Amino acid sequence: NMLEKNKKGLFLLQMEGGMGKTTFVKLLDECMGKGVSLQDTSVRAYYINDAYSSSINSFINKTRFTLQQLPSRKDVSIPRNISLNIMSSTDLVNVLDAFRREYLRRGNEKKEKLLFIIDGIDEILEEEGSSIFDLIPRKEQLKENVYILLTCRNNEDVSDFVKKKLSLDDVFGK
Repeated sequence: NMLEKNKKGLFLLQMEGGMGKTTFVKLLDECMGKGVSLQDTSVRAYYINDAYSSSINSFINKTRFTLQQLPSRKDVSIPRNISLNIMSSTDLVNVLDAFRREYLRRGNEKKEKLLFIIDGIDEILEEEGSSIFDLIPRKEQLKENVYILLTCRNNEDVSDFVKKKLSLDDVFGK
């Protein structure tokens, strides 16, 4: 298990289209209420499945909403005293860590880790200005017990823009 072997992490899952990446993510996403529980890990996901959800504004707003949800009680959310400002990768790192600590404090299961999944990054469109890629932190920026999983189609099936953004030097800091 990559979460057990690493203190923090940025991971990429690439598969052909239609092979079940989104289904896999929905099974892990605690707010979908469908499935698999990862030991000691809270799981939240953002799904990119159309032009609107590939925009940076949609990502920021839906990520804020998703992180505030407690899966055991759909009617209860995390209080808004946590900063939700996400304007940079550093901001996202801080927001994810704050929610990880809040889930640990408030959760019934006392999960120490947070896995945030961004599903369908191959759907991110090249636009003027910033993109979701600009908010994805490098592995070394992440705080301990915070993990990000990116899902994407194989390189043959993605745009040149996404290929460039997924280069090892660009995202993974290798």
